[in-house]
Amino acid sequence: MSLLQMVFKGGKWLFKSVIILILGLLLVVNGVYLTSRVYNFDSGAPFKGDVVYNPYHDVDSLSLYRGNFHAHSIAWKGMTDGRDTEEDVFNAYVEQGYDIPALSNYHHISTYGKDKASVYIPVYEHGYNIKKSHLLAIDAQKVSFFDFLFWQTSSHQQHIIDHLRGSASVIAIAHPKYWNSRSLDNMTHLVNYDLTEILNHNKDSEEFWDAGLSAGKLTWCLGDDDTHGLKKEPTFKRWNMIFSEKRDKESVLDALMKGQHYSVFSPENTLKVGLASCHLTDSTSFEVIFTDEMQDILFIGQEGVIKQKTGPAQNASYTFRSDDTYVRVVALHNDGKIYLNPLVRYDGETLPLNSLNKAEMNVLKTWGLRALFLLPLLLLMYLLRWIIKL
Repeated sequence: MSLLQMVFKGGKWLFKSVIILILGLLLVVNGVYLTSRVYNFDSGAPFKGDVVYNPYHDVDSLSLYRGNFHAHSIAWKGMTDGRDTEEDVFNAYVEQGYDIPALSNYHHISTYGKDKASVYIPVYEHGYNIKKSHLLAIDAQKVSFFDFLFWQTSSHQQHIIDHLRGSASVIAIAHPKYWNSRSLDNMTHLVNYDLTEILNHNKDSEEFWDAGLSAGKLTWCLGDDDTHGLKKEPTFKRWNMIFSEKRDKESVLDALMKGQHYSVFSPENTLKVGLASCHLTDSTSFEVIFTDEMQDILFIGQEGVIKQKTGPAQNASYTFRSDDTYVRVVALHNDGKIYLNPLVRYDGETLPLNSLNKAEMNVLKTWGLRALFLLPLLLLMYLLRWIIKL
């Protein structure tokens, strides 16, 4: 065999291998889309009722713990973009006074702090789709690689949330504004998750939280660094203060699911002020008190509208108006901001937690959509078989 023939044969083998690899990947991706579901989403209804729920009503006797649930270290042999070791990231957060220094690498549960953290909670970031529609699986028992790589409707996103629900105690939508990974419409549709990450150094997403709240989707806030490098990205600037009965995982998770926490942004990591109390003064009025004077205290309601502004002050009061469905507080200080969870109207019996809502699958539309993916699946299988025989 001549050298030219050998080169031609080698080139043909390489070309054939690349085509087989591409077709194989497309076959897998199309196969995942073949499992697509179409859900019937309700249009959403604002909170209503004569009773106001206050997530902070019994926190006075509880202890505060500082936590971050979104930070990356080197993982997958450096294939992901974490720049520091697990030990370095963990120790850096502990040195800054964090009680919950959770590592949340992509599709990998770090156990580094299991015997070292004062409160160890396993977390990982779920999602490798091109739009970065990611989730935080908090208290995750196992990792799932199920995802829709390209196109995602609200139904695709709901399918993934429902899929993760069986393997994680708490689910948070991560950085919804980042890369436009979620739309405001998505936030009015999606159910069966607990938290919305409104603070993230890539993009803060306060308006996405309000979109869900305004549609009657009650989730609690979350603020995280999402650092991929302790020195190269903003770190120790966004965190959560959690009112917990005990210094253990179960108590902290219970507090998160009840909304007994608040999120903080401090550009220089210097904010020392906190929430002292938030209590109802009568059936529809409440007062917030901070540990020091705030520059402004904002009361924010339906559609993210500022309903009242008080300050400078250490405390402020607000009375629900007839058109108020929820009211949340953002307190501004020279050293940062404090974001409280909303007080919401309800019937006094069942709190309208979004984690309790379930979306119903539309069987007819689901199988109609799956039929659309069946033809390209068969075509890919035919092409793959034809290429292999060449």
